[in-house]
Amino acid sequence: MEKTTISVLNNVKDDAIRNYRLFKWELVEEIGGLKETTLTFSRNDEVSYYKDLVKLENKFNRVYSIPNWIQYILVGIALVYVTTIMILWLTHVFTFDKSIIAIVLAVPTAVILLINVGISYLRNKQMLNHINNKEAKYKIYQEKVDQLINKSQN
Repeated sequence: MEKTTISVLNNVKDDAIRNYRLFKWELVEEIGGLKETTLTFSRNDEVSYYKDLVKLENKFNRVYSIPNWIQYILVGIALVYVTTIMILWLTHVFTFDKSIIAIVLAVPTAVILLINVGISYLRNKQMLNHINNKEAKYKIYQEKVDQLINKSQN
């Protein structure tokens, strides 16, 4: 038996239980708190369709197609550029009105930050799309799981 434990906010507890039950998890234990509830689930990992079920579950739980680490790297690079500009400006190596170094450092910083804003917009759009289509997505995956179970029983 495979087991997993999750902590969820009380207002989304029912959705979490529903989503886990979709992929044949059984609720073993529920420990309630003021704000969070800890849920323990288990499922049989010896059924013939287990690997396919895990693949479906991973696809179902994926919200973003753009990973978060890209944004962290871009912000880090932009901070390095901004820090370099400020250090050079404070040490009077250049002034913003006369130096080409300022343009060489400021333009990539602006471009990187704009790219990061674009990525944030796309990620937010994906999240809103996920929220708006949650019921339709659940029904589609319910059909896929049912087909998978029927296929393995035949």
